[in-house]
Amino acid sequence: MSKQTVDLRIALLETAGQCFTQRSVTYDGITYTGETAVSIGFDLIALVQSLDRKYLSVIKE
Repeated sequence: MSKQTVDLRIALLETAGQCFTQRSVTYDGITYTGETAVSIGFDLIALVQSLDRKYLSVIKE
């Protein structure tokens, strides 16, 4: 298995977008649909915002 660098921020935001556009997301083999998927999308965006506030402010300083 080759190692690959992944931008976690982009991956989380793309997954959140999938939650809104497809109203479906799969984690650990479990598929969440409808309002549950949308709720997960909002949670992912909140997580990214929290990480941005915590770590991007440190990088800018």
